[in-house]
Amino acid sequence: YVTDTWDVQGYRLNVVYHEDGQSVDRVACLMVPGDIARDTEVTAPTLATIVQAFGTSLRGEAFGTLWPQGWDDESVAMADEDGELDLTDSYGVTACYTGAKARRKLRSVAFHSNRDAESAGWQGELPADLAFDDSPDTLMQKMVEPPAYQADDGAEGIAVWHRPDHSVTVLYSHVHNRLLRVRVT
Repeated sequence: YVTDTWDVQGYRLNVVYHEDGQSVDRVACLMVPGDIARDTEVTAPTLATIVQAFGTSLRGEAFGTLWPQGWDDESVAMADEDGELDLTDSYGVTACYTGAKARRKLRSVAFHSNRDAESAGWQGELPADLAFDDSPDTLMQKMVEPPAYQADDGAEGIAVWHRPDHSVTVLYSHVHNRLLRVRVT
């Protein structure tokens, strides 16, 4: 899908072109809401630190080092129940833990753009120097290798890359011409 997007004074204008590139297929004008404010100022861990923490315990020492603030005992208890630690208000991430209750291990981290999953947005490093305001075309250029898997519809797409020590899954929008979410597993 070939699209162009412009932001103009609170609005986003999106143009989708026909496959031949010679004419416009559709135009959308969207009101862009303001960013969601962060509840707490936090310092994001590095991507390398997160990848190294895969397999560490939800209840272990590495947890507090990785996420020193932005959570409480109730959110950890909920993560022990369902495997998801919701840090969208502070870090802009959802950390997924797997395994038996009380012995859960970090499996993946989803980095959210602002407003994705009602998140305040991740402000740290993303794989391959990605940025949430990158277009799907820029995503493909920065990742260099073709994705192992890719699916697109007219509005959104998803692409997956496998690296030696982790996998990267990116959800992107053709309407907003931006990245919505990056998951590292």
